[in-house]
Amino acid sequence: MQWKKQAVMNRILLDNNQIKYECDDSVIITNCKNAINIKIFKDTILNIWIKESNINIEINVENSVKLKVNILSKNDSNQVIYNISENAQVITNKLATDNNDNITINLNGYQASVIYNYSTVNYKESFYKIDVKHNVNKTVSHIYNYGLSETDKKMTFSINGYVYKTSSQCTCNQDNKIIYMKENKSVIEPNLFIENYDVEANHAAYIGKFKEKDLFYLMSRGIKKEDCYKLFIKSFILGKMILEKDERDLFEKELKNLF
Repeated sequence: MQWKKQAVMNRILLDNNQIKYECDDSVIITNCKNAINIKIFKDTILNIWIKESNINIEINVENSVKLKVNILSKNDSNQVIYNISENAQVITNKLATDNNDNITINLNGYQASVIYNYSTVNYKESFYKIDVKHNVNKTVSHIYNYGLSETDKKMTFSINGYVYKTSSQCTCNQDNKIIYMKENKSVIEPNLFIENYDVEANHAAYIGKFKEKDLFYLMSRGIKKEDCYKLFIKSFILGKMILEKDERDLFEKELKNLF
């Protein structure tokens, strides 16, 4: 995708259930006490910061719009719904800390597509659920969920891809990984509910530690063990995200604050 440069950066801040935003004419926002509705009419990039909030978010993407959403989120419990229309293309990059999220992605239009990159660092028990619904033909989803558990607290991913009988020639892929720094009982539930044979559908799940052979290789090159783990974490958390330099700098700064 090609993204145009913006004169005004679209920003939304949700802080302790208070909503502030600065947006141009590509975005219309309606908000009430515990919910915010975002309508995207033109190709744009949207940055969202969420801190200690439980505000429900609905993002509606109009026909043929290209949208990138960059989200930094901390200590939140949010329900987020995406409604993606015909030929619209959505990329989300989300870095969360100690979140309990419930995400629904509705691919409602012909050839609608989504790439969803979710990375989380958790110090306490957490539950993350995402439902991806292919409601029409030729819709595409690529979902990447990467969790880093810093303590012995359980992390649970429940990832569900739905392709219905009336939805053919769809692509429904998911890749899920949890790395734990201390032994725990983390769980990944990678579910595909496929009612149509004319689809491409794949899922993968991994729970474990960083590989000892990779650690040994870096240390043999003179890199300190602590620095090796910092490199592993940065690569694991940010590796799949689709970020421009200024966006990556912002995500890296947030990640450094966690370690």
